[in-house]
Amino acid sequence: MSTTHSASRITSRTATRSIRRSSVHPAAHPMPHPSKPAHASAFAATQPPLLRALRGEWSQLRFDAAGFYILLFTTVITVAWSAASSNLVIRYGGEDAAPSARAAISGVFQFAMYGLFIWIARYLLREERTGFAKLKLLSLPNRFAIWVAKWVWLTIIAIASMMVMAVLSTAVTLGSLALTDQPWQRFVGASAAEYLKLGVMITIIAVGTVAFGVAVAIFTNNLSSALTMLFMWVLVIEGMLNGADESTRILYSLLPFKNGTRVFENPPMEWFMWNSTVSVGYFLVVTIGLAALAIAFNKSKMTRDE
Repeated sequence: MSTTHSASRITSRTATRSIRRSSVHPAAHPMPHPSKPAHASAFAATQPPLLRALRGEWSQLRFDAAGFYILLFTTVITVAWSAASSNLVIRYGGEDAAPSARAAISGVFQFAMYGLFIWIARYLLREERTGFAKLKLLSLPNRFAIWVAKWVWLTIIAIASMMVMAVLSTAVTLGSLALTDQPWQRFVGASAAEYLKLGVMITIIAVGTVAFGVAVAIFTNNLSSALTMLFMWVLVIEGMLNGADESTRILYSLLPFKNGTRVFENPPMEWFMWNSTVSVGYFLVVTIGLAALAIAFNKSKMTRDE
């Protein structure tokens, strides 16, 4: 009896001490990081996957220093080429030369595309190469939303970058001609409608370039292979053909970038099987269609792997 009574007293004392300690020192709860309040984290978790992916990709693009320098170098080359070629045309073109506002931004259509290809392929495939893509899927297990978010931001930045290149090219070209006492007025657009048309052309090329780059990057899933295919297609396959020969006219008409740059380069009408309006539509349908097909292919592949 005494032993049982002593044991019960010890048990009651232990329980009392536990209650006192718990009242003085409450159980610790995980505190949210000061930079990420709990309500903000909860709000982000309830957002649609695409919106979360857009926020995440924008955070990455803002701090992508290498990508910024790629675009900066592309801008320098583009502006320099536009100004140099315009000066050569006005100096040595003679009376037959017909410079215009289009000539002042020639570098945008001849060099910007290649810089964008490098920037796009590197940004899309660096995560695959480093394994960060799998880590990202842990926080957002929706690969389709991630790829669409990448595509959207790349398109927006590409359009903005090419517009900046065009404005700088025009300013530097006109300034260099004025400093050398050349007739810079011949490189000024006749009206606002002409500049609006150039802006639409730049937007179309930027949209198609990004879409084509996204498609090739996804299908190859390798940076070297993607860059090789992109440059081979534009420089070799499309660069070697023309529509002067009747036997190659059909094939020439099917090349996407020949159709996309048709309005700017203004090749002979007989080189194509359709008019310039159809060429613009064909370019956008082919490039955007390839990108959409690549993203769908990647989504189905990830589903099979799971």
